[in-house]
Amino acid sequence: MNQLSIEEQRNFILDNINGIIVKWDMSSNKFAVPKLWESMTGYVVSEEINFFGQLKKIICSEDLGKFMNALKESVHKKADYFECEYKIKTKSGKIKWMLHKGKIFDYSKGQTLMINYISDITDKKIYESEIRYLAYYDITTNIPNKLFMTVKLNKFFNDASLKSKRNLVLFYICIYNFEKIKDVYRQDFEEALLKKVSDIFKNNLNNEILCKVEDSKFAIIDYSCGDVEKARLKAEYFLSLFNKMMEIDGEKVFVALNIGISFYTDGVINGDKMMRNSDMALMKAKKLGKNQYEFYEEKMNVEIMDRVKIENDLVKAIVNNEFILYYQPQVDIDKMEIYGLEALIRWNYNGTIKFPSYFIDIVEQNGMINEIGKFVLYEAFVQAKRCNDLGYEKIYMSVNISKKQLEEDSFLDFVDFVLKNTGIKANYICFEITERILIDLSEKMLSVLSKIKDMGIKIFIDDFGTKYSSLNYLKDLPIDGIKIDKSFICNIQNCEKSKMILKSIVNLAGDLNIEVIAEGVETYEQLKFLKSIKCNKMQGYIFSRPVDSEKLIKNLKNSYEIWDNISESYNKEN
Repeated sequence: MNQLSIEEQRNFILDNINGIIVKWDMSSNKFAVPKLWESMTGYVVSEEINFFGQLKKIICSEDLGKFMNALKESVHKKADYFECEYKIKTKSGKIKWMLHKGKIFDYSKGQTLMINYISDITDKKIYESEIRYLAYYDITTNIPNKLFMTVKLNKFFNDASLKSKRNLVLFYICIYNFEKIKDVYRQDFEEALLKKVSDIFKNNLNNEILCKVEDSKFAIIDYSCGDVEKARLKAEYFLSLFNKMMEIDGEKVFVALNIGISFYTDGVINGDKMMRNSDMALMKAKKLGKNQYEFYEEKMNVEIMDRVKIENDLVKAIVNNEFILYYQPQVDIDKMEIYGLEALIRWNYNGTIKFPSYFIDIVEQNGMINEIGKFVLYEAFVQAKRCNDLGYEKIYMSVNISKKQLEEDSFLDFVDFVLKNTGIKANYICFEITERILIDLSEKMLSVLSKIKDMGIKIFIDDFGTKYSSLNYLKDLPIDGIKIDKSFICNIQNCEKSKMILKSIVNLAGDLNIEVIAEGVETYEQLKFLKSIKCNKMQGYIFSRPVDSEKLIKNLKNSYEIWDNISESYNKEN
C-alpha cells in the first residue's frame, strides 16, 4: 500500500485529467463527487449517498459482475490499483461506455483513500467498433468479408467437437461474366449488382453464413450439410435464384452464377486448405460455362500445379525466344494463286511444338497476351516485308488480335511504330478479331477499330458463326471481311443446312461488298462446293498446313505444290 503524498495525488490526477475524479474516504465511507458527474450521467450524487451504490444501479447488467469483482478484489486484497471498462445507462436512457481506474492510498495512520478516475470512452468504443467492422465486413454489401470467414473456419478446425460432426461445406460462388458486366456498365451499377446478389442470398439462407470474398466472389459456410446430395441440391437451389434477367437501377442485365464446393475431410487440415479447394472447384465450374457447379476433386491440385508450371515456363519462353510463328497460305481458287498468309503462333516447349490451345487461355488471363501479341505483330510484319521484298507484292499478312490488345492504351502507337520500323505498308496487313469482341464492343474499342481502318489495315471477323452472330455489325462496323468457321465447312458432306447457311453467308457478304474466306478446307468435295457458291477464297490443309518461315518461302517459290495437293485430294476422293 502506498503512503499518500500530495505529489502522488497530483500525478495520478494529471495522468487522468480527461475524466472526473471521485474521492472515496474509505475510513469514513464518504465520497467527493464533482458536478461533472451529473453532466455525464444525468444523476446527482450527494456526499451522504454511497457513490458505488448509485453506480451499481446504472451499470448495464452484463457488465456489473466484472466491475464488482474488480472493486472487491481491490478493496479486500488491498490492491493498489484496478481498472475496468463497462457500460452505463444515463438518466436520459443513453448507453455510454466508461473507463474506471481506481488507486488506493494511505494518507495517515489507519486512514485510507481511494481515488477513482472515470472517463467517457463512448467515442473511442464507437471508433473501435467501426474499425472492427471495416476489418471484418465488406463495405459495399454489409456482409462479413474474407477475414471474417477465415476466423470462422479456423475456429471450426480448432474445435474438436465441431470437427467430429464432419458436416462443414464451403460454397464458393461468383457472378458469371462479371468482368464483361463491369466493362459495359458504370461503376455504381457494379456495386448495385453486388448488393442485389447479396440481398437475394440473405433472403434465402437459414443458418448459413454468407461472406463476400473478393470482387464478384461470395462464400457460404454451411455447418449442417456434410452430405454430397444435400450440397448438390443446395447448389442447384442457389443457381435457380439467378440465371435470368434482372432489373438493377433501371438497367436490365442477365445474372448467372458459378459455384465451387468443397467438404471437410481428413485431408483438409485448416481453413486455408478448404478455401483453396473451393476456389479450385469454382475455377473448374467457370470453364463449364454459366450456371454450373463443380465439386472439388483431388486431381484439381495436379491441374493447378500444371497450370502454375506452364505460367512460369511461359515467362521464361518470352526471355528465351521460344515462341515462333508459322504461316498458313490463303488461296484464291479462282485465280489459282496464294493471295494471303495467316500468322499462327507456336511455342517450342522443351523441343515439342505446342499449339495455342495449350497456352493461349493462360496468357489471356494473366495479362501476358499483350507482350506476346507484340512479338507476333512484329514478327508477322517483318515476314510480310520479307515476302514483299522477294517479289510477292500481292500477298498480305493476317494477324489475330485479342480483346486485351485492343483495350491497351498503347496498342495503336505500337502498330504505327512496327509499320514504320519494318517498312511494310498498312494495306498488306489484315487484323482478325473474334465475334466475341464485337459482342462486348465498347465505345473505346470501336474507336480503336476505326483508327486501325484509317491506317489502311483490313479488319476481318474470325470464326464467323460460332458465337452470337448478328448481322448488324456486318453493316455498321468498320470490317472488310469475314472468315467462315471451319465447323460449317466440315459438315458440308452430311448436312444440307450447313450448305444453305454457307450459301446465304456468301450471298449476303457479296451484297454488302465484303470479302469471305472459308477456313478449314480439307477435302476436294468441300472445295468444289465452296467454288460452286462463289466462295473462291479458302484456307486449309488441302492447300498447306501451317509452316515455318523457311518452309513458307520455299512454298511460295514452288506454289505449284499446292495445286498438286488439290489434285492428290481429288484422286483420293474419286
